[in-house]
Amino acid sequence: RLREALAAERACTVTLRNQRADGTSFINELHVAPVRDTLGRVTHYVGVQHDVTERSRAERQLALSETLYRSVAASITDGLLVIGPDRRIVTANPSACTLLGARATTLVGQRLGRLGYKLLEEDGRLVEHDRHPVRDVLLSGRSALDRVHRLRRPDGSERLLRLNVQPLRAHPDDSRLS
Repeated sequence: RLREALAAERACTVTLRNQRADGTSFINELHVAPVRDTLGRVTHYVGVQHDVTERSRAERQLALSETLYRSVAASITDGLLVIGPDRRIVTANPSACTLLGARATTLVGQRLGRLGYKLLEEDGRLVEHDRHPVRDVLLSGRSALDRVHRLRRPDGSERLLRLNVQPLRAHPDDSRLS
């Protein structure tokens, strides 16, 4: 890409693996831009480089972490939903999709209630708004464990559930997820 940009007399940013004088390798980001005279002819190029070794290492580590998380979430047999502070579904594993009878693409970004799902007490009564376990966890930051409920799906079928709702934080300063 760098050679093509130079031949076309245009700016370019590339990431390259280089070697220091002591033999250790590093990754640098190089930005090259043409400098033109008053007639528009390229007289020379200006280049700026930054050592991005640590950033590159962090990006690889983040990608690995994401891959491992997705692999674990996909392989567990319990339904796993991550609900954002706005009570919309952030992600759903395959077991949750099977339990809910819906595809992840249908669920993500939506609220279960708006999709027609109803959370019921074990005896079949509708869970009151102020006693909803997800609401409780989002507001209090405390776990709601081993709660037995029924889930009425949009098609009218019901599933008996044992809910474990845990507060999660993507970052210490972020809003709660559950």
